[in-house]
Amino acid sequence: MKLLAGLALAMAALVGCHSDRVGDPPTDANADVDAGKVDAVLEDTKADTTLSDTIGESATEVASDAASDVDAAVASCTKLHGGAMVRIDALAGSYCIDTREVTIEEFNEFIIAPGTPFDAPSVCTAQKAKRPARIDDPTRQKLPQGEISWCYANAYCKWAGKRLCGTIGVPGGAPKGGDDLASEWTYACTNGILNSTFPYGPTYDATRCFTEQSSELSTEVPETHVGCHGMSGPYALIFDMSGNMAEFDDWYDVPDGGTSPATHFRGGASNEGGGLVDCHSREDFGFETIYANVGIRCCADP
Repeated sequence: MKLLAGLALAMAALVGCHSDRVGDPPTDANADVDAGKVDAVLEDTKADTTLSDTIGESATEVASDAASDVDAAVASCTKLHGGAMVRIDALAGSYCIDTREVTIEEFNEFIIAPGTPFDAPSVCTAQKAKRPARIDDPTRQKLPQGEISWCYANAYCKWAGKRLCGTIGVPGGAPKGGDDLASEWTYACTNGILNSTFPYGPTYDATRCFTEQSSELSTEVPETHVGCHGMSGPYALIFDMSGNMAEFDDWYDVPDGGTSPATHFRGGASNEGGGLVDCHSREDFGFETIYANVGIRCCADP
């Protein structure tokens, strides 16, 4: 009974957190998709003994506790645009994070939005004129968005009523120096205080996420790998933080004496594996560099 009650809460809460555009009522289709995702996550959690071994609970108890926690986790996380978010409560503060990577379809909405919005840090001023082209290929709309600069990832999240992930407890604050311990992105990936190396557990499993592909151009629709999610509670509803697309956070820095800021991305991409796709994986690169396999996951203040 506890599991069934928890599942009912999870289904209702996730539907409530779906980030429909303002004025658009929730649809039955969205409810079906979200409920199905919750059900799949709970079944996967029950079958996964890693978490129960880690914290000393049976897998069924873990699944039940995860479902019961979801209602609180999604509170205050509905935003203007984009996918669903869940709330993470850390000791240093609470924040919301996207449950999946931003898709081409969602990014297209931003590109064609009236007024060509571009709310980004002042270091991005010169980037505004380099607006990405809309991708119209109907077969790609559900794939994650890549081939964008850090500035446009930043601008997308702001337009959506969100922001790039930054420092826990500092609203909109960039983690200067790239401190992993303070990172909202890393905390969500490591299952919070469990501090796991990968979203799904302590050791690398090449079958859990979309990794070790032969080409950096290989991506898949987010949430396709049903086992590539966190271990319990709100973390169990966050997908693809390892592999598929590496993801920008909001850190940037201008080297001493330099004129071009450096940024970085986290989590590794589909053509990488092992330590390159763990929760502490971080690669620095040039400010204007664009990769096909680096995309967006937004955070927000509750």
